[in-house]
Amino acid sequence: GPIVAASTIFKEEGIGAFATGLGPTAAGYFLGGSIAFGVTEILKRLSISVLGPQFVLNNPFLIVLGCGAIAVSLCQLVLTPFEVARIRLVDDSSFAPSLPKALARLALEEGGVLGFYKGTPALLVKEVPFHATKFAVFDTVSSFLKASAFFADFLSPVALTVTSGILAGVAAVFISQPADATFTRCQQPLEDGGKLSPVGAFSDLLENGGIWAGFGS
Repeated sequence: GPIVAASTIFKEEGIGAFATGLGPTAAGYFLGGSIAFGVTEILKRLSISVLGPQFVLNNPFLIVLGCGAIAVSLCQLVLTPFEVARIRLVDDSSFAPSLPKALARLALEEGGVLGFYKGTPALLVKEVPFHATKFAVFDTVSSFLKASAFFADFLSPVALTVTSGILAGVAAVFISQPADATFTRCQQPLEDGGKLSPVGAFSDLLENGGIWAGFGS
């Protein structure tokens, strides 16, 4: 389980091991998150003009789901290189001493900047369901709680937002876990130096187990 894994990492590698890959994670999700949230809000407003207020009011879940999916797809152009660097650094902490050097080495090994995007299909399968579900469930749950006299009186605005966020996060994790495991397996080098395709990685996980590995974390 996650507690045993964390304890083992702490004993064998020390507290610093938990910060491995922190640079790519922070940089990638800062930029990617800004794009995902910003573009989602822009598209939600644009959908009112394109589809009409009545359609948007009648289909709020589908609107947010679609807007979130488009926004997250765009943000992957920024996030993908950082995500690839994070996985390589976590898999091999000696791969590079810093984020810029990790990105530079990866660019050389992958045959240029376009090489970063070899795993984009798998990353899209991972990220789009996660973020689109998160946005849609958050909006749906928060709207329901705000409209309920019981919950509106029982929960403060902060508690209402936190509750909506927790439920949205749980739903998104269930949706994206298989794709997350597949993407991680794709980025792990094989003995011959190659990598598995998304389909090959998924098949490998089904055969050998691991689809739900790390789910508790």
